[in-house]
Amino acid sequence: MDLTFSLRRREVVEDQPMVMVIQNRWPALFFKEQIGEEFFRITNKNLLGTFRAAVEKYTPKLLRLYRSRKASFGQDLEHILIKLDDETSNIIRHRQDAALRGLPIFLREEPGKLFKQCLETDPDDVAVKGVAVGVLYVLEDCAVETSSPKVQNI
Repeated sequence: MDLTFSLRRREVVEDQPMVMVIQNRWPALFFKEQIGEEFFRITNKNLLGTFRAAVEKYTPKLLRLYRSRKASFGQDLEHILIKLDDETSNIIRHRQDAALRGLPIFLREEPGKLFKQCLETDPDDVAVKGVAVGVLYVLEDCAVETSSPKVQNI
């Protein structure tokens, strides 16, 4: 895809095609690895690293905001914050998880559209079928029965 970058960029900038046209013409561009590489070509930054750094940076501010406005959002946001307060291990990861899970509620969107869960052994295509953009929580197979399943990867 390095060789065709300038051609793709010119097409996108000059012709401004619909996403479906780009997807039909350059299907490999929509693979997970290729999205990261394309982001790096354009910004010279690692996409996942940039995302994780932003989550780390904004987590404290988001949690303060959620706590100050939780009465406006009913039980969903309250449930996330109570679950966070009950955690005793790996608190940084749980705080980041709570910050991410609270975003769609705070923005009054449907959380199920943004967050998906699957098991380690589930096929990738089943887990992400029909999802354009989202956060996929990969859970350990043995952790399904527990009340707080261990997240393997986000």
